[in-house]
Amino acid sequence: MASSLGNVSTQPYFLKTPDPQLIPQQRQQHNEAVYAYGEYSMFILMWHIEDYLAGACQRCPYCFGEKNPVEAAIEDAYKQAILNKCPQCFGTTYFQNDAARLGGLKARIVRPCMWNTADVTHDYVQQGEVDSSTSTVQSISDFRMRSGDYVFRADQTRWRVETIQTDFIISGFQAASDINAMIGYTYPGCKQEEKTSVAFIIPPEPSIAGPLLNVNPALNYPVDFSTWEVINGELIADDFVVGP
Repeated sequence: MASSLGNVSTQPYFLKTPDPQLIPQQRQQHNEAVYAYGEYSMFILMWHIEDYLAGACQRCPYCFGEKNPVEAAIEDAYKQAILNKCPQCFGTTYFQNDAARLGGLKARIVRPCMWNTADVTHDYVQQGEVDSSTSTVQSISDFRMRSGDYVFRADQTRWRVETIQTDFIISGFQAASDINAMIGYTYPGCKQEEKTSVAFIIPPEPSIAGPLLNVNPALNYPVDFSTWEVINGELIADDFVVGP
């Protein structure tokens, strides 16, 4: 009679114990490589519906606050805010009322990253010929972006995150997750934004952000950008711990 696979004594397999040091070591090596060969960019983490449902932010009081009967009718009919480019929530309709500054952003941070060469495509649409650029960016492991977030480059271009790819290593038999196996994140298919995009009303202005990020020649040690950073929410999952 054939043995059942459910009978563990008949399975000649070895289930490797996860290495608790491997992931932190690989994560550190990954971060070191990005610092050594990358460039600085500004990462803009927006509020999303998940944050609102978790109570981390509220509806924007500027475009979802008190309104006259006409504005209320428009909002009710279209189920959206009355402002297309709200200068406070930057189009998300979410805002953190307790934030010391920039309550419309979950975070604005500066991190080293590595960019692929931008791919330019030419499309013919009803309005005429349109050029669009896409690229891939990879950064360090202490934060995670989501679709709809933005990246500001030193060349004064601004990019919208479309998809997210988790770079991970499995060190043994375990229920691997985005946290315990992650060594970094890659954001493929980032799309360059037009200057009419809401991304260009998020401070600082490109003429300020560009020179700030363009650290050339390199100082051979990380630059302190803390005065420019704003953190109003979690940069990554609550159970993530940096280091071993």
